[in-house]
Amino acid sequence: MDLRRSFRLGIRARETYEDESDALQENHGDGAEDEVTPKFDYETLGGHVDYSTLISPVRGLKGKLKELIVRYDPSLSTSTAQVDSGR
Repeated sequence: MDLRRSFRLGIRARETYEDESDALQENHGDGAEDEVTPKFDYETLGGHVDYSTLISPVRGLKGKLKELIVRYDPSLSTSTAQVDSGR
């Protein structure tokens, strides 16, 4: 449910951003949103979906999915994180 909520919030944020950007362009012409509207991070749906958001539910599946490899555990600090080469 948390993963679904993150995607839902991110999609809403993207839609809101695009609606506001379109309205700004209609009112002020091309390039207006560059000066006023902050850029939207499409890769993370505005920061709502990132690696931690995706891997947290999967981490609970260890032992349930054959050959599941979690390569990075964001709960570990970078100095103590173990790297899995996939071998």
